[in-house]
Amino acid sequence: AYIFFGLLIGLGFGPVQASSRSYMARSVTAAESGRYFGIYALAGRATSFAAPFLVATITLASGSSRLGMAAIVLFLGVGLAILIRTPYPADQPAAE
Repeated sequence: AYIFFGLLIGLGFGPVQASSRSYMARSVTAAESGRYFGIYALAGRATSFAAPFLVATITLASGSSRLGMAAIVLFLGVGLAILIRTPYPADQPAAE
């Protein structure tokens, strides 16, 4: 079961990173790209530390690894809330 779900997650989330970088490139102007890609990289680094820390803390406090893994839903929910409010680049008027 672990191998199957690991493969499923790898196949699903692999393209997400590539598409998120191209989405960022289309969403910002060339003058602002350095700043926004810096924030993008910082958010990735912070999440790679904070998510395992939260999972470990909840697992240790509750004694349930299932409850600890459910904490990942918090990170996905925050990401979804931020992304839902982000305008899609194709919906913006073209810069002339």
